[in-house]
Amino acid sequence: LWPQAVAQSVEVGRRVANEVAFALRDTVRSRERAEVAPFALLALAVSPVLVLWGRRKAVALIRDRLAAGSGRMRRVGAAALAALVRAAALGSGFALFMVGLRQLDLLGPTGTKLLEGAGVGLGVLVASRVISLAWYAPDAPALRISEVDDAHARNGSRLALLLGLLFLAQMILVHEGPAIGLGARALAVLNLVLLAPAAVTLWSLARLLTPETPPEPAEGEEAQTDPPGRRVARLGTLALKGTAILSVLLSLAGYFAASRYALLPPAVTLGLVG
Repeated sequence: LWPQAVAQSVEVGRRVANEVAFALRDTVRSRERAEVAPFALLALAVSPVLVLWGRRKAVALIRDRLAAGSGRMRRVGAAALAALVRAAALGSGFALFMVGLRQLDLLGPTGTKLLEGAGVGLGVLVASRVISLAWYAPDAPALRISEVDDAHARNGSRLALLLGLLFLAQMILVHEGPAIGLGARALAVLNLVLLAPAAVTLWSLARLLTPETPPEPAEGEEAQTDPPGRRVARLGTLALKGTAILSVLLSLAGYFAASRYALLPPAVTLGLVG
């Protein structure tokens, strides 16, 4: 099925390029575009500033005002405030980008459908990024809620970002696939290409959820039983690993829809718990 999938994907890309070329040649749309171009270009220019610089500056202000040695509840409050600031900055930046792109009126029906999928996917990406940064805070240990070290915090944050990016690609290419003319065979291949690395990422992320094994008791001491939180974490880890394996097997066997329903809802549930 791979040659057919590649051919259909290339055809979609060619169709988007033709739609953009037609929009640029259309004199009526060009005149309308010239009227809104200043606002659209301003939105496109401001969006990366909000995404890259604004959130970092705001979070740095919150971190600097958190006293050293603050209690856990104060750190949780500061982390929650930082998460809201990140969500507002990232969401506003991506929204401005989408608005600016729409105002330029360069996309046809195919490009518009892809943009709609990107809008939903970017919302999930923002949520995953905000939750992971609040939990792991790799660059701001003072705001970190979890008890992991810096190396595990960086790794967990990267894995969550990668999972969000793969979900974004799923929403653009697979979820919107039928609307842009991709057949079932092409969707099955694209689903496997995007789902397999997502499953590996979810497996790796699940490994970070299980607390480290407690030290062996010294001679004469009684062994401590696992607290409920540790048992719940282990159960969640096993469930996520199981769904990761199941989703890949279903995708390889050709069960396109079942593989997505085996992986995506557990990943979203992980974000909801976060």
